[in-house]
Amino acid sequence: MTMETRDALVVGGNLAGLTVAYLLGQYGYKTTLIERAPFLGGGDGSFTNEHGRIFDFGMHALDHGRSEFVSRLFEHAVEGKFRRLPKNRAILLRDSLIPYNTGPQDWPDELQALLKPGEIVDDLGSDPPTREALGKIYGPAFAGFIFDEVLSSFPAERKHLEFGVDESQLMTNIYPWFFPKVDRVGRSDSAHTKYQTRIRQDGGEHVIYPETGGFNGFAEGLAQRARNVGVEIEVGAKDLEVEMDPTSRHVRSIVANGRTLHAPRVYWCGPAGVLMGLLDQPVFDAVPETFALGSIQFERPLDCEFIELIGGSPEHLIKRASFPGKLQDGPDDLIQIEFHYPKGDPNYGTEKGWWHESWLNSLRKIGIAQPDNEVKALDLKLIPMHYNGFGIEGKPTPSVELPDLPADSNLRPVLPSYQHININTRLPLFLQYLTEDLTRA
Repeated sequence: MTMETRDALVVGGNLAGLTVAYLLGQYGYKTTLIERAPFLGGGDGSFTNEHGRIFDFGMHALDHGRSEFVSRLFEHAVEGKFRRLPKNRAILLRDSLIPYNTGPQDWPDELQALLKPGEIVDDLGSDPPTREALGKIYGPAFAGFIFDEVLSSFPAERKHLEFGVDESQLMTNIYPWFFPKVDRVGRSDSAHTKYQTRIRQDGGEHVIYPETGGFNGFAEGLAQRARNVGVEIEVGAKDLEVEMDPTSRHVRSIVANGRTLHAPRVYWCGPAGVLMGLLDQPVFDAVPETFALGSIQFERPLDCEFIELIGGSPEHLIKRASFPGKLQDGPDDLIQIEFHYPKGDPNYGTEKGWWHESWLNSLRKIGIAQPDNEVKALDLKLIPMHYNGFGIEGKPTPSVELPDLPADSNLRPVLPSYQHININTRLPLFLQYLTEDLTRA
């Protein structure tokens, strides 16, 4: 088989790989992108149900304005053909839907009663959000509610507590998202904290969503832009093979769709675990989880003003819910529910009927689906996940630690990670990584 030489190869057709390939093409590099799956977008792709309605796997809308680079890139990818919607979110606590980032006076009476009376000022700063510290600010009853109820609604965090992890270390998903809007002083100077503070202060956040193709429209748009600047894209590469010199860590060749390819630069944007296997490196033993994704179509429109819900109630197996019909400017009869839990946890079912009953009961109890509004279609996906959280001994698992690559290696690992990190954070880092690599002497 004849060896074909390219300037660069990109492994992985997710948003990271598509972004890197497009930028390489813009820089004039003859580039081929290789994806094993028959579609692009990776975990941020889309699919249709039996009635032809579109749902999304991962990202459901792009938070506009978190990263100017990402916002402009995605707007450019779809040639300005996107919808802009206010990010009208709610938090689900007990059986109440509470508009996100509202003051205590707008909360249900039963939750207001848990708060410390009078003006509340959060001066926690960058200190760990301990039960004691939050009790002094919000009142001990509300702190108890947060740690004993809201935190326990996260099955993986419950497991970590059993491992002996300090509860304050598990508050990333809780604080400040499930807290009322109050005056905050002494916050840290990190960019993330500043963003959180700004969003909570001005309440002007909005999202964008492609006019066609679901969220995967962004991936397809990037792919077309990449092709326009000369990038080859190989999908469905089931025969994908990577030949690597075990000493130099040099990628000798990549076989894909019957072609044998070589390049002086090979950018790895595929799974971190596969890369670690190629490098003969150990993969840490993180706590495996199952991601339950329910994509539900009802007979009639739903009763909900929000486009996204964030769940913190043990009574409801809802961590996040979105409404694709609203995003797509179509009938508002769709809801997509996400929930994740430790793999094999006997508290959760494995059959569609079990999840159907649980979710339908919850949606009716919180008033989103009326009793006579029946489910027309339910697609259930139970997806295995490996989260970079806490290991079996209660200690944080390390990030992916790649070995030092020899100077003559052509392998370019593009910030591999097991973590599920928002693309607004990662894509600018990919740009920085690529620019530094291409300008390196």
